[in-house]
Amino acid sequence: MTTLTTKPRPGQLVRVIVHSELKSRLRRLINKMFNGLDYQSEEYFGEVKDLPHLPVNQFALSTGNVNFPIRVITVDQIKSIYIDGERCKFNIEVGTRTVNVESSRPGAFYNVTVVDGKPTKCTCPGFGYRRDCRHLKLAALND
Repeated sequence: MTTLTTKPRPGQLVRVIVHSELKSRLRRLINKMFNGLDYQSEEYFGEVKDLPHLPVNQFALSTGNVNFPIRVITVDQIKSIYIDGERCKFNIEVGTRTVNVESSRPGAFYNVTVVDGKPTKCTCPGFGYRRDCRHLKLAALND
């Protein structure tokens, strides 16, 4: 089983099982009454499409369904994923988070912004001038 550390790439064939969007108890109860099943997950199959406007925690599938030709999948909804027929373990840290990195002055800290697992910004003066600093490297090492 391959461990996936990034989103699937455009052009890959993906079968993904996600947590059901039927969030309310009433909708699930009605669905269970009429269909006899309590759906906890949904399955989608398609080719990954490149949609640049999507946030880092989402990717798009072309489904072949005329009503929903593109399905946007949010990473934290995924139960299991198969890419090009191979089951993958999904271990992705997505989104934006802030890491505190100690300054060279004792007791002082700078905030490093990490986007999709990669340090991108720092609040130190050096980053303001050079767009690079040692705090980015320290945040990458600690990640």
